[in-house]
Amino acid sequence: MKNTILKFAMASTLMAGMIFTGCESSETKMKDAQDEVKDAKEELNEAQQEAKAEAQRKQDAKEWKVFKLEAEAKIKQNDALIAQLRDRMKTSGNTMDKLYANKIDALEEQNKNLKSKIFAYEKSQSDWETFKHEFNHDMDQLTQALNDLTVKNTN
Repeated sequence: MKNTILKFAMASTLMAGMIFTGCESSETKMKDAQDEVKDAKEELNEAQQEAKAEAQRKQDAKEWKVFKLEAEAKIKQNDALIAQLRDRMKTSGNTMDKLYANKIDALEEQNKNLKSKIFAYEKSQSDWETFKHEFNHDMDQLTQALNDLTVKNTN
């Protein structure tokens, strides 16, 4: 009987120990759950940011194609206008021909630089918004200079 009581006491002690060590407190469970929720939210935010970035890249690629076609058309138009200016200069016999020739050469160089910018951007695909803003600014300045030279040359 002493063996039975001793065995029962040992079993009870082992059971109590397993119960106390096997059970986590509700605070620990809640903290673990909060950590899991926090991790899940961070993963969701990262996935949303990646999705937005991918959508932006696709939009930029579409916009780039249209932009490139329009820019190349403007550059060709500028080339044609420069050729017209050179023809007019040859036939005008104006005393300012040397000055006009220098201006036309400078404008032609600017037009070539714009072609180079398009080619360079296509290879690097850097910051789209900055490139677009700077390119449009440069193109507008060149177009204005060509128009100014045309008006002055026709007088």
